[in-house]
Parts: sequence; C-alpha cells; structure tokens
Amino acid sequence: MWWFGSIETFLPILNDIEVRLGDIEDKLRILARQGSIEMSAIEDLNNAVTSLATGFAALDVAVKAEITALIAALGANNDAAVSVAAANIAAITGKMAEDAAALTASIPAATTVPPPEPVPEPVPGVEPTVEPPVIAVPPVTEPEATPENIPPLSAFTRRRR
Repeated sequence: MWWFGSIETFLPILNDIEVRLGDIEDKLRILARQGSIEMSAIEDLNNAVTSLATGFAALDVAVKAEITALIAALGANNDAAVSVAAANIAAITGKMAEDAAALTASIPAATTVPPPEPVPEPVPGVEPTVEPPVIAVPPVTEPEATPENIPPLSAFTRRRR
C-alpha cells in the first residue's frame, strides 16, 4: 500500500474542504430564498395580468354596449340618452383606470402606478346608469416580495476554524 504520510498531513485539507462545503451550503440557502421570492413575485404578476385581461375584456363588452346605445340615441335625436351613454362610458373607463392602478399598487414586485386624476363629468348633472365592471385585485402570495438585505454572494469569504 502506498502511503503519503500520516493522518495529520490530511487534517488541514479535510478542514478546508469542510469550510468550503459550509460556504457552498450558505450560498445555496441564499439562492433558495431568493428563488422563492422571485417565484412568488412571478406568480403575483401572472395573477395581476390575468386579472387585467379579464377586466379589460369586461370593459370592452361594457363600452361596446354603451356605444351601441349612443349610436341609437344619436339616430333618434334623443339628447338625454346621448348624455347618459356618455356618462356611462366615462364611468366605465374611469373605474377601470382606478382599478388598474389599485391592482398595480397592490403588488410589491410591480411598478407602482399612481391613481388617475378624477375626470370631470362629461355631461354635468347626468348620473351614469351603468354598473362599471371591475378589475379584481388577486391576493398577493408574497406581500414582502422584495429581496432581503442579503449581501451578494461575492461578499462571502471562506470561514476559518
């Protein structure tokens, strides 16, 4: 049997391997946590996009119905119906803008969009008769989906025992 020395010769090497394995374990733990945060943020953004798509599909249907009513009112020279249709369109689009801003603001991983400025009534004194569709704000899976204050991996040095 070929022997390179006593066990004491290999102890520093084994200790160094143990230290390096500890460093690798620390880095993997950090990567796992960051990956979890990123996956939560991705899920939150996916839910928000789904909610926006659903909301804007409802917006499209609602506005088209009001445009149809507007065209009919114009054809019949019905000024009151024209005013109501215009008020309804303003109510629908205004509500959707508010909901979209609220949805975006509810997701920490998204860019916060300020709410729109209130739009004056298109026809003063005319109340909308439509119930505007809404963009639902889905639950946020990771309310604190911002990375923790963890130093970058390059900041870690080998531990000595």
